[in-house]
Amino acid sequence: MKDSRRQFLKMAAAAAASRVLSSTSLAQTPGKPFRIDTHHHFTIPKLYALSTAKGVSQPTLKDWTPEKSLEQMEQGSVATSIISISDPGVWFTDNAAARALARECNEYGAKVVKDYPGRFGLLAVLPLRTLMVLSVKSNTRWTRSKPTALASSRAIRASIWAIRLSLL
Repeated sequence: MKDSRRQFLKMAAAAAASRVLSSTSLAQTPGKPFRIDTHHHFTIPKLYALSTAKGVSQPTLKDWTPEKSLEQMEQGSVATSIISISDPGVWFTDNAAARALARECNEYGAKVVKDYPGRFGLLAVLPLRTLMVLSVKSNTRWTRSKPTALASSRAIRASIWAIRLSLL
């Protein structure tokens, strides 16, 4: 009886060990991408040239393409990357030029999102100087008319939800 019990325990231990070892080896093999990268930069040639001229070195963005990003995403098991531009932004002393550059970046980013559904999302590019002016105007409106500011607040929240829903 002792021998059969020992034999049974040895077999049970061997079965448990083989199960643990097989599940460990499965965990090490690359599987379906599952991560969401919320800090993934992109650029366009014009923005890269302006940034470099201002002394900002971004060698990893020099020849940025969605295909290169997809390769990096595959290596890191990233299913979706939320792309945004990097420092220094789009404002280089001219408000009109900043708005035009922001639009160009947004249009390119939107094209990337459209061309690679589910793989990329986009954080919109907004010229900082324009945002500061809008912020001052919004605060002035708030003191004069609370309903207008409330409507602006609702519009901002609605646009944030629209962005979130577009990523689903």
